[in-house]
Amino acid sequence: MKAEIRAGLIAVVLLSQALAAIPNPPKLADNALTDPLARDELEGWVKTVGYVGWNPTPEELLTFAQDWVERLKSWRKAAIAPFQPVLQFTGTGQGWGLFAFPDQRPYRFEIAVLEPTSGWEAIYVDLDPEADYRSELFVNRRVRAIYNPGKAPAPAFQPFTKWLGKQILDEYPDAVAVRFAFRRSEKLVPGEPPPGYDTKLKFIRRYNRGTL
Repeated sequence: MKAEIRAGLIAVVLLSQALAAIPNPPKLADNALTDPLARDELEGWVKTVGYVGWNPTPEELLTFAQDWVERLKSWRKAAIAPFQPVLQFTGTGQGWGLFAFPDQRPYRFEIAVLEPTSGWEAIYVDLDPEADYRSELFVNRRVRAIYNPGKAPAPAFQPFTKWLGKQILDEYPDAVAVRFAFRRSEKLVPGEPPPGYDTKLKFIRRYNRGTL
């Protein structure tokens, strides 16, 4: 391959990845002003932009930010459109977004097996050193993308739990079922003691022995 052609192809790849890496922020929620933490963040930004002579209200700043988020998304979509088929085919898209403000009640993932005599026993709980079944698997960022829920787990969560559930039941021959679920933390604030967790389970996937 001629050096000029090779250099041109490399330049196209670099350009496509640079465009794909432009942040793709989600639309700001309309309830951003009702969340206390988000309100604090907005008021902090109001003070910051005040140093350069602009003094908007939190409502005005939110409207301004929402407008520019939509413009950025539109510009990014137009710029990346010529490369989109190749990015989809190769799986090399780089879209990402930043959190507008942290979630004070994140989910905690847990796996439990049902023993006939002792009931449910947790074998894995996020960040729990006493329930660390295959923790090296769950801390992998690509695996976290499967089970770490936003509004709900990813579509791949169902086949992932079926695949893993079969392995768990093979490793725990006395267990009659395996359960994958999440709990929300009650509160998470920097500088305060570790939070407790809700007793209510969400996004439950239960598999009985013989069904996988």
